[in-house]
Amino acid sequence: MRVLFLWHMHQPSYVVYEKDGYVSYLPWVLIHALREYYEMPRILAEFDNVKVTFNLVPSLIEQLKLYAEGEVRCIFTEMVLKPARELTDAEKEFILYHFFNVNPGTRVKPYKRYEQLCLKRGSPLNLSEKIRRFKEQEYRDIQFFYLFSSISPLLIEETVFLKELLLKERDYSEEDKEELLKWMRKKIFDVIDLYRDLVKKGKIEISTSPFYHPIMPVLYNSKNVIESNPYTLLPSISFSKAKNVDTQIRDALHFMQNEIECKISGIWPPEGSVSPDIIPLLKKYDIQWIATDEGILEKSLYKAGRTFKRSDIYKVYEFNGVKIFFRDRELSDRIGFVYSKWGERQAAKDFIERLRHLAREHSHGVVSIILDGENPWENYSEGGINFLRRVYEELSKSSVLNTATFSEVAKDTTTEKLSTLHPGSWIRADFSTWIGHPEKNRAWEYLIKIKDLLEEKSINNAAKRELMAAEGSDWFWWYGDDNFTLYSREFDVIFRRHLIRAMELASKKPEGFLWKPIRTEILLVHPITPESSMIRPIIDGEFTSYFEWLGAGKIELDALSTGIMRKETKYFKEILFGFDEANFYLALIPLDNDKFPEKIKILSNRKEVEIDFKNDRIKPACIRGELKKIVELSIPLSYLGYKDKYKLSVEVYEGGEIEERYPLVGEFELKRFKLEDEEQTW
Repeated sequence: MRVLFLWHMHQPSYVVYEKDGYVSYLPWVLIHALREYYEMPRILAEFDNVKVTFNLVPSLIEQLKLYAEGEVRCIFTEMVLKPARELTDAEKEFILYHFFNVNPGTRVKPYKRYEQLCLKRGSPLNLSEKIRRFKEQEYRDIQFFYLFSSISPLLIEETVFLKELLLKERDYSEEDKEELLKWMRKKIFDVIDLYRDLVKKGKIEISTSPFYHPIMPVLYNSKNVIESNPYTLLPSISFSKAKNVDTQIRDALHFMQNEIECKISGIWPPEGSVSPDIIPLLKKYDIQWIATDEGILEKSLYKAGRTFKRSDIYKVYEFNGVKIFFRDRELSDRIGFVYSKWGERQAAKDFIERLRHLAREHSHGVVSIILDGENPWENYSEGGINFLRRVYEELSKSSVLNTATFSEVAKDTTTEKLSTLHPGSWIRADFSTWIGHPEKNRAWEYLIKIKDLLEEKSINNAAKRELMAAEGSDWFWWYGDDNFTLYSREFDVIFRRHLIRAMELASKKPEGFLWKPIRTEILLVHPITPESSMIRPIIDGEFTSYFEWLGAGKIELDALSTGIMRKETKYFKEILFGFDEANFYLALIPLDNDKFPEKIKILSNRKEVEIDFKNDRIKPACIRGELKKIVELSIPLSYLGYKDKYKLSVEVYEGGEIEERYPLVGEFELKRFKLEDEEQTW
């Protein structure tokens, strides 16, 4: 069986061309540069018989080069380099908030001093009061470790300079910070060279995506959204920007072929988003293959009158002259989301066994494993290094599993023709993650209005670059309530900043609406599953019967975000809720029946319910509640006030401080199910 890996390496353009030059407003390019972007090709280079494909997005390579050449001012590195003795109170708050917002397992715990300082800070709340806890030298050490923790252990092992810095353990100097950043910038050049070298050796294929990672089918024609999912609400402006898609593809291919010094034959469409009308554009630029999710194949076959079978994804298809590979979602998502909770050796063994099982059933088949190349690994206990080494080692020895690049398979494998191609993405096979929510739609309206105002033919290249950067998929991903990040405000600012600078660079006064945030300050998060009937559970702290919570609404706490800053919960996995004529019912389902926090507070419509687990006490007295295997509560509507909708948030306390909050930002909005709703349902 042919085994194909596509590791997708991408960051949106956090860099805006300001009046004083390039400015990067978020640090993720630098934070990943000498970790995942280095480790992935470096580990592969250890195995002679293993081939993979790296999808390098031009917006990422462009930013890596700006960092390496020292051509970009980064807000975060400026804060690292500022002498600790000169930090203002606001800057100290910035450091205490942002410089611990990294993965604790792989980036904080390996460094004893960093972990001590993180524990000293505690939760990221009330930082204005906490800044006095820290001495000047402690701030300097935090600045140092924020940078140092972004360097791969593989690089530390083989670099004398880094090992000497690590031996100091604490009390770093201003010179240490400066020398470290200087070394990092120089090393980024070597990372780009590593990909070039592996291409020349025939170890990897480089594919790419349109330059700034736009959702091609949506940008090409907003009608594709409705064809994909007719229930999606469109922006008030319909649009068709085929020329913009063409430019993004053309510029990407030109840039990447110059930078990596190889011909690009394949494209990963951003977010796996495809539609029939983008295929001629790809053919125009001699693109031989693309890839997307198995959900697109299922819907495409359904439209053609065929029944989808899982075995269908292990073939290569062709649509209007372009080869298409369909991603094995289960295997890809196991690497992306499941195996990080396992031991790395156990995870590698399970993955290989699953591949061998597939090979027994589809010996002449092709399996495509496609996922983000940078995001999963910091959640692995050993950074994913041992997982990848064991997987590659087993593949290099296998006689039934043969790795290849996508172009190799596209050339020598018989294809099956598709008569139709369903427009959609790798999430739910539609575009609703990027368009449809009022915030997402407003962002599209801003973008299209500015593009139409500027009449792109007559504007300079700098203004065009800002417009193209604003077309990227990530800005739309973070609007709305389906994905959470602590940096939603910053993403909103950067998106609007690209549009503002596009106008300024085109010598136009920015439109007034561009200064107004799109992101709703108080975010209303809707339940995963709304109520379907009134409920009357027995309040005894247990699931007494299957029926007592049947019809309740459900909030899956670990599904509130699917993004890169996904935050796993420590205590509870689910909230169930419902109403009868007189009460609001709530159940909190723990991850572990024996693990409960010190205290929780439930806030709803300016009323508060406090559960003190330590002292077995619930306040106020009108609340009925029981804790055994689950937490069950009955809250009188007379206490909350009779309303059609209720806002809800839950705060989890440990050690006197907030440990978790559901949702992390904003409030849940719950619609009260009433008797007349039940009658309408029946």
